Amino acid sequence: MTADPAPHLLIKGHRAPVRWVGAGGPGLVLSHGGDGYVRFWDAVTGDEADTPIRYDSPTVAFLGLSGPVLICADTTSVQRFDRATGEPLGDRLRPPSSWQARGGLGPVTMAAGMIIAGDLLGEVHRWDAATGEPIGTPWRAHGAKVLALTALRLPGGRTALVTAGDDDLVRRWDAATGEPFGPPLTGHDDPVTALTHARAGGRDVVFGQVYGGPIHRWDALTGEPAGRALPQEGARYQPGRLAAGGQALLSVDSAGTPWLWDLTREEPVKLPATRVNAVAVVPSGHGPVLVTGAEHGRLRRWDVAGRAAGADLTGHGARVYGLVAVSTTLVSSARDGVRCWDTVTGAAVGKKLPMACGDLAGVRLPDGRLRLAAGFGEGLLLGDPLAGTVVEIAGERVSDVAAGVLAGGRAFFAGACADGRIRLIDAATGKNIGLAGRRAGLSGLSGEAFAVAIDGTTIAAGGEDGLVLQWNAATGERLGEPLVTGSEWHIIGLRFHRLADGRLLLISHDGGGRVRRWDARTGTELGEPLQAGGEAGAPFDRAAVNPDHVLAVACEDVVRCWDVRTGVHLGDIAEAASAARVGTAIAIGRCDGTIDIR
Repeated sequence: MTADPAPHLLIKGHRAPVRWVGAGGPGLVLSHGGDGYVRFWDAVTGDEADTPIRYDSPTVAFLGLSGPVLICADTTSVQRFDRATGEPLGDRLRPPSSWQARGGLGPVTMAAGMIIAGDLLGEVHRWDAATGEPIGTPWRAHGAKVLALTALRLPGGRTALVTAGDDDLVRRWDAATGEPFGPPLTGHDDPVTALTHARAGGRDVVFGQVYGGPIHRWDALTGEPAGRALPQEGARYQPGRLAAGGQALLSVDSAGTPWLWDLTREEPVKLPATRVNAVAVVPSGHGPVLVTGAEHGRLRRWDVAGRAAGADLTGHGARVYGLVAVSTTLVSSARDGVRCWDTVTGAAVGKKLPMACGDLAGVRLPDGRLRLAAGFGEGLLLGDPLAGTVVEIAGERVSDVAAGVLAGGRAFFAGACADGRIRLIDAATGKNIGLAGRRAGLSGLSGEAFAVAIDGTTIAAGGEDGLVLQWNAATGERLGEPLVTGSEWHIIGLRFHRLADGRLLLISHDGGGRVRRWDARTGTELGEPLQAGGEAGAPFDRAAVNPDHVLAVACEDVVRCWDVRTGVHLGDIAEAASAARVGTAIAIGRCDGTIDIR
């Protein structure tokens, strides 16, 4: 196998939102972005300070370091990693309740070698950061869910925990024992949705952001107000939107604009940054470094006067989850949205659409306009990249979509629904398509439909029952017998592959990475199942094979390539999250946000 050739076209379109920025210790910045990695930065030089660690969660709520252990938390659990190897340590940590809803974990912090978290029931839980073992018993901090918490070391060595709940209370606790001290903090009328602290003016000060309102200040030891409320209007709570250190306080308004408060003055400084998601104040030998993380993937550093400190950090690239080709237009999906590209020039086509998802479909209307579709939890999203608009078409949850054109040129989308039915939608109007007096859909799968594919007017669908069914889209007539995969995994991907000799193949891909090939007309399976995923092997050499014969499947950050007729392994492409055919070329969606067309 020859070396992997250089791509003939590389599109650098996706940059990932920065979801979290925090201090990992003196001079060290931690960040998490839409590329699914935690990255380490030198706060002064801007250089990456360590190897990134994979933590692929879209809802990161906390990052921290406890010696050699990286602590990561989302809204469901806390996960620990060995910083040296990047390997997970032990099981995920969750509150030990008999019922814990998805999203049931609340805010997380660290103090005195402990991981401390709140939950939906108003309780506080503690674990040993080094071992992951529970510490003590949980205690009820609030009558409703915990919204925010922060921990600080008080004079005398006592570690205090400050919590805010949906019951509008802000309370202080001894973090080691769980015992309360002092009365609740006062002065606010609505829930406090973000908390942080700093040592300012010779005392420890707690800052609390009221939902949609001002920032209050309290003396952490006495509980008394520590100055007037700062009239900074805020948005709904998002982790990391409030940070303090020394005399500096960073907050973010509802427009995503960061504001810097020098606590020795009355008025804040508006920083020249936009679409900011996260802020941090990081101590260093050169004084506090202020860090903002933005939706477009950049990390920026500022000094305490609000001046830019060094170049932007752009280490987070958006993982490209889905690719689909519509003639010479390539459509890509990542966490920063859906984009369209001219595959000849690499130029962007139309506007970015806010419909980030892995499964996409695209089709041209008779007048040449492009329409895109994607499934979501409550139906179908219909996108117009030229106008930059997305319309929600309500209905059952749709897991996958495919596009086709009926006789007469009517373009349509087929969506795989939770009830096992395939829903047909007119691509121009978004209306259901009825079939010869039938309901607007095709049925036959038991359980949920997860994958759908179209070739001409032939529709194929597969689901959790392990069956693949085919229909004539124009008449709704079932074609042939069901194809039985015999897999314990549900089918997550289907595609048609038409060969130059006229044969039509149907390819199925299940959740276990098993790929099967069928003659779509006769239902005869071609050879043994193929296995996607795992470690990447020898690199794929496109120049050595006929592009018409290449079957490329993405699984576990590896695109594996086979000869679709014989099943012979042709090689792998590493650090890749998606693949699509574009004419005789293959488009690869990379984990770093680039799109490689070869």
